Amino acid sequence: SGNSQLCGIDAGLHRVGLGNSAACVGRQGHREKREIVASGNGIRKNRLLQQEVERLFGLPVRFRDVEEEAAAGAAMWALAECKEVE
Repeated sequence: SGNSQLCGIDAGLHRVGLGNSAACVGRQGHREKREIVASGNGIRKNRLLQQEVERLFGLPVRFRDVEEEAAAGAAMWALAECKEVE
């Protein structure tokens, strides 16, 4: 059962294009990649998905201190818009 779940996650990651991204991580840009910065509760609360992304990319998964990234981003955008209006 555990193996079939991992295979399903792996297939799903490839379906959404993460498989191709993983192959390119080491070649993009001039800086060495050290971690994957992830967001969203789908990966934050699913340790199995975190492990699979780490395996796929060969890099540790890290999260920002803010748990509600979308809400924080929307608030930052709104603040910036209000400052432009003034």
